[in-house]
Amino acid sequence: MNFKMKNILIFATFITLIDIPWIRYVMFPQYKGVFDIKMKPEAAIVAYMCMIICYPLIISKFSTLKEQLITAATIGLVIYGTYGFTLAAIYDKYPISLAIMETLWGTTLFTISTFLTYKAGKYL
Repeated sequence: MNFKMKNILIFATFITLIDIPWIRYVMFPQYKGVFDIKMKPEAAIVAYMCMIICYPLIISKFSTLKEQLITAATIGLVIYGTYGFTLAAIYDKYPISLAIMETLWGTTLFTISTFLTYKAGKYL
């Protein structure tokens, strides 16, 4: 397996394994009273594929870890910020504080997943 494909799979693994527990144990309780959560696995897979594609198309194009982390943080901020603030815009019960929490989480998730991918890619 070539370096690029290996790192894409590593990134996909980290972003998924980190985000799913966050959604289940942190965000689901936050959503109570805002709206009912009914997971659609096929839609979740497409959402993760859209996020994962950011790695080979954008993040991995930078050569230094610092550049990759800055890019990853920016992508996470944009994706999760758009998601969170769109929900705040269309649902009266969705608080701005939750949109901010989503945005900060996306920034953190992409940064951590990129860092771990960079480190693991050297050893695997």
